[in-house]
Amino acid sequence: MEDVSHSLAYANVGPLLAERGRIYWTKLDGPPPTKSEIEIGFADMTFPSGALFGRQAKQADVSLTLTGAFPFSGKPYAIKAWRAEEGRIDIRSSRIRWGALDVTGTGAIGLDAAYRPAGGVTLRLAKGDAVIDRLAALGQLNATAAAAAMTVLAFASLSATDGRAAAPVTLTDGEAAIAGFTLGPLQPVCACE
Repeated sequence: MEDVSHSLAYANVGPLLAERGRIYWTKLDGPPPTKSEIEIGFADMTFPSGALFGRQAKQADVSLTLTGAFPFSGKPYAIKAWRAEEGRIDIRSSRIRWGALDVTGTGAIGLDAAYRPAGGVTLRLAKGDAVIDRLAALGQLNATAAAAAMTVLAFASLSATDGRAAAPVTLTDGEAAIAGFTLGPLQPVCACE
């Protein structure tokens, strides 16, 4: 892989992260659709006071494959072209360790015909009860939602073989759901039509 960490220039991640991270980008040769492999990793990141899971994050990394000319510009014509060529993001591996949060994930995401995120990711959460407690303490979850989350976590933990509760996140027909429980509607990423 070609190390492009300096030419990609952490312009969007800020100086605190730039000192502790690496970005590798490899464009795979072959016929269209274009494919790229990206690996991004950061360690020992510091966040402002009041950050969701505390001031210090130990690790954040992701290894993914982009299919199609990914619309980094965010411009509607680029998003439309990416969707037309059935562009998608395949998350081969990812992990975040930040305070109580220790989660890994794999899956694939693209866009549906209405330009809403579509696909699915399987999250594997360690110490999920600590995450729920933290979110409740911050007022992000009320008591009813926290109790429901603990119930979902208990069911997800039944199939855990490595101490990590599996939670499938699906993005289908304009709705996001986790372990079969609807989280809410998904909005189009652009007004592309």
